[in-house]
Amino acid sequence: VHRACPIRRVVKRAHKRNVKKNKRNQCHFIMLRFLRETLYAEKFVDDAREASIISEIPNIGKFGIVGFNPLYWVQLVVLVALQTIINVAAAVLIYDYIIQKPKNGPTWTPHVLGYGVVCPILVVVPFFFVDMLDLRNGALMLAAAASCCLLFFRCIEAIHDTVPKFATRDKATFVMYYASTVQFCFDPKTDKVEPASLSEIIRKASLFGSLVLQATILYSILYPRYEIVSIPEDNQFLSVVYHMVNNFVMASLTSVCLEVGATGIGLGISLISGIKTVDINDHPLSKSQSPSEFWNKRWNTLVSHGLKRGVFLPLKKAGFSKPFAAMATFVSSGLMHEYILVIIAYHEIKETRTVPVLGSHLAFFAWNAVVLILEHFCKDWSIFGWISRKFPPIIKTALVISTVLPLAHLFTKEYVDSGFYTDFSMGFPRIEYYGREE
Repeated sequence: VHRACPIRRVVKRAHKRNVKKNKRNQCHFIMLRFLRETLYAEKFVDDAREASIISEIPNIGKFGIVGFNPLYWVQLVVLVALQTIINVAAAVLIYDYIIQKPKNGPTWTPHVLGYGVVCPILVVVPFFFVDMLDLRNGALMLAAAASCCLLFFRCIEAIHDTVPKFATRDKATFVMYYASTVQFCFDPKTDKVEPASLSEIIRKASLFGSLVLQATILYSILYPRYEIVSIPEDNQFLSVVYHMVNNFVMASLTSVCLEVGATGIGLGISLISGIKTVDINDHPLSKSQSPSEFWNKRWNTLVSHGLKRGVFLPLKKAGFSKPFAAMATFVSSGLMHEYILVIIAYHEIKETRTVPVLGSHLAFFAWNAVVLILEHFCKDWSIFGWISRKFPPIIKTALVISTVLPLAHLFTKEYVDSGFYTDFSMGFPRIEYYGREE
């Protein structure tokens, strides 16, 4: 009778499940420790690479070519693979308990689960990866946070029903929508993922090669000072001009760094899965015709679309004005970037028990929110209509970029000081100039 007791059977089954769960967790920890001691034993800090090829050009001087370690890109790919597991797990959880709301349950359940469980876990996960793998390279630490940042806003869009309609058609489609950090392309006519044709693979590979070349050239020019001209202290006009020039070059480097990483990862995902992936940038510094076009359609579309559906649309749906929703969206972007800086400084914070001074990224994005709000209120003024009709595209692009560049250093300087640019440079070759022998 004692053995047949139903309560005893339930407790026994629960104990077995907990034992199995603990064993799985132990396996996960063992796997991460194994990766830490093998693949991630190379930390890629303190760039001490030496030129492997040295050549001299008459009357110009000596040049050296500094190579790169392919292991850097292997570490990045493995990080993306680990994040894919997180993406799929989050997709299943969110679909089952937030998208598929209980018909007879309370309406606040998705909010409690999303804001009370899923979002806090997503905030913690990047620190877990950085700590378990002992990541020290700032660019790899940023990569460890990328997926969770996007998932955070995708969870919010699920809570507030602003997920794209095609993604909620069924569970498989929803998981595909979440699975890749660099998103898959969906055909608007069929709501299915687009296959990556041979021509698309060749285009993506060519783009990646071009971006690697651009990164090599920019790093060769800018490393290690990350400015192209020194700002004079005795000439105010020249100091403003040189400041804008330096900010433009650093904005170009930032754009290339952002795009080359996403393109390389997207290319790898397409080769493995046979599915087309999105392009993250669309010539933001050379083709933007308005501030809203720059931020909404051309610069980092992965984040901009996530912010739109995770912050802007829920606020609009709740009845807030468009300017307020835009300001909240940019403030959210600023807070996200401040959070990334904290992740990059994780080991410093852990060892010194001090948090670096923050706020520059928040100020930068708040400024650009003001620019977009002014555009919203002033777009019908006759002067702007005249500029739109009469000015050539290149001049309009210059005007758009001039709204971003004055304060762009608030964004880029934090990454210079944290070592992000130098850490990411280890994934590329670099040309060094040694001068002329007298």
